[in-house]
Amino acid sequence: MRLEDPALIETSKQIDWLMSRSNVSTWLKSALAAARGRDPVELLSDLSILDCVLRSRCNAQVRSALEKSGQDQ
Repeated sequence: MRLEDPALIETSKQIDWLMSRSNVSTWLKSALAAARGRDPVELLSDLSILDCVLRSRCNAQVRSALEKSGQDQ
């Protein structure tokens, strides 16, 4: 992709906007900053793994919390 590609320009603006926000977590800002220099194919692979593992973990945590809250009633 060309550096002047409109999609790259727009996503760079989006990343800049997120990086400037005080309510965006340090973890996400760090990930966004690191992603800028990464190979896009490797990044997509890592994103897929991260999504799978963290989505499963978060779903389990929510399910556990809901079960516990149901037991407390």
